[in-house]
Amino acid sequence: MGGNPRIKSILIDHFSYQLDDHPKQLALKNYPKTYWMQNNSNYDTTNLAPIPFHKGSKLKIEVEITLNGKKHFIEGEMSATKSHQVYPLPLEMLR
Repeated sequence: MGGNPRIKSILIDHFSYQLDDHPKQLALKNYPKTYWMQNNSNYDTTNLAPIPFHKGSKLKIEVEITLNGKKHFIEGEMSATKSHQVYPLPLEMLR
């Protein structure tokens, strides 16, 4: 499998998150790669602690990217969840 042929360039201008009423945390800024995994030294050079889990909390995110020269802004809110294991996508779909 190769990359998406419609994506010529991508830049994560910023990715930030906020847990409940805690201060907003900037996780990425001007990140030019197509993949990122928090707290993995191969992809994360920010040395931020992983996003904490607090049962019943809400996590707000903001992402601004430049895709093929065009800016896009995404924001959202989700309930906090905790994962203990990571499965390959086909197995995750069967769970």
